Amino acid sequence: MLNLARADQPLILHLRCPQGDTYGVDVHARCLQLMRKICDRNQLIHVHCFKGTVEMLEDWLVEFPRSYFGVTAAVQSFDDSQIAGLRAVPRDKLLLETDSPYFPPGRALVNTPAYLGDVAAFVTAHLDLRPTELYQLTLNNAIALYGA
Repeated sequence: MLNLARADQPLILHLRCPQGDTYGVDVHARCLQLMRKICDRNQLIHVHCFKGTVEMLEDWLVEFPRSYFGVTAAVQSFDDSQIAGLRAVPRDKLLLETDSPYFPPGRALVNTPAYLGDVAAFVTAHLDLRPTELYQLTLNNAIALYGA
């Protein structure tokens, strides 16, 4: 399917890591290796549900500088390496996601798009941004990635 990708259209990557690989290091490395062979370096990419480290983020941005990184309510359980990865995401590459119905915030049983504000609150707890700033920059980023 990667050979069908067009650089001017976003490629959404849903990279699930196997049990025991908290950050998804192996699956991200394999995906990058494959994409280097097939995809244009200027491919628009949405790395869905990013839970990686600074090093993983840097690998993506070096190889595919037009990558964007979505974060979900899973940020509630990030360890220090993942929080560092979140903080390293360039502000113009950050996206908010609910990943409904997965990763429900707090005590919710399932997730819905209505919880996007909760995701923003979890993210701003780790970034030096007010919620309104985060809303605006992630809206701008979503428009830059997907269009108006």
